[in-house]
Amino acid sequence: MRLLGLSVVRQPILAMQLAIAAAALAIIALAPPARGPMLLVPVTPAAATELAALAVASGSRLIAQGPLPGSLIVDGDALAGALIGHGILTLAAPRSGCGEKA
Repeated sequence: MRLLGLSVVRQPILAMQLAIAAAALAIIALAPPARGPMLLVPVTPAAATELAALAVASGSRLIAQGPLPGSLIVDGDALAGALIGHGILTLAAPRSGCGEKA
């Protein structure tokens, strides 16, 4: 595989640096805000059944269904710590899912 004219296979350090940079950008892009719209994604079937109830119980306002199966877009305060134990990932909500054009 060639990237920027360099063989990534022959340059394992370059490949590792590119992978770390890509992972860091993905984490930054998907990190949920401290307050505002968030995407809640259930990871287990049990989480999918209790997702809406847990979100409302934590003080969040339901906005819409999310782009992923079983997911919801909510507006509220930081939920990641409260919901991860229930099998629910909290991510940054896509702007297009919040009624705004991307």
